[in-house]
Amino acid sequence: MDGDVASLRVRLAGALVVLDWIGTTVDDAARTRASLNAALARFGQPPLDGPAYAARFKLPMAAMMADLGLPEFEIAPAIRAWNDEIARREAPLSRGAATLVSGMRDRGFPAGVISAAATNVVRAEAARLGILADLGFLIGDAEPKSAPLRELVRTASGPVLYVGDTEYDILEALAAGATPVGFASGYRPPAALLAAGALAVVDDLALLLGG
Repeated sequence: MDGDVASLRVRLAGALVVLDWIGTTVDDAARTRASLNAALARFGQPPLDGPAYAARFKLPMAAMMADLGLPEFEIAPAIRAWNDEIARREAPLSRGAATLVSGMRDRGFPAGVISAAATNVVRAEAARLGILADLGFLIGDAEPKSAPLRELVRTASGPVLYVGDTEYDILEALAAGATPVGFASGYRPPAALLAAGALAVVDDLALLLGG
């Protein structure tokens, strides 16, 4: 765990833990690149190899599609194609995800998910992976993520932690008044997440259960 561990432990007491899905709850960097390349091919765009993908990946997805050269009128269809391709490929849960989700449920503070990916895609995958029933809520198609996060911060009885794997996730959490926690899934290095404002970065989601 990197960052301000002591402060994170304090904020975990009675906190509502909210997870990003792609790259955080699921370990899917390879799937996401394959899905992106398949979607780009539908629109006549060249594929990205591993280094190019790592260098050019960013969120929100619309910004990445624009950066890759898609005209504005193709961006929304390309994102739908990406979601379709994601749905066709399976990925495992990230390290500690099942332990975190079941542990939060047992403590009476079920974790939730807020993702920019399509709701039906995330819900179906959560069911397949066996954690859907343990989640308190699942919000997909969240663009920007700060909108539902801000509402949670407004209504929650305690602190709200948002766990994500990109600088975008960290910045959206900060914009909503939530506590940002980075997940070192391989999409972005811990140093980048800490620089964006993450209170701490974990490489095992079960660490968020605390002691």
